Amino acid sequence: MSYLLYLRPLPEAVDGETDTPSFDWVLLDAAGDTLASGVNEPREQVENALAANSIDHPRVIGLIPAFEVSHCSAHIPARQSRFIQQALPFAVEEQVA
Repeated sequence: MSYLLYLRPLPEAVDGETDTPSFDWVLLDAAGDTLASGVNEPREQVENALAANSIDHPRVIGLIPAFEVSHCSAHIPARQSRFIQQALPFAVEEQVA
């Protein structure tokens, strides 16, 4: 049977209280029914839920919210697609640097 484990890592504590990463997570079976879930829980809680449901190798899907991912835009003053395709990698590299 196939199981899906969706994980969203949470930012580490600002106050330095803990070094253990926390996750929001949900464990689904093949039909899409929720077997277990948690909010702001350490890795051990996720592992305990997997063990309690006798799941050895779930398919893990990491979720990263769009606002936590950086993006850039590049202006390329060309109209021909060949020039744009050649210049795009360099323009993006310049913006990221």
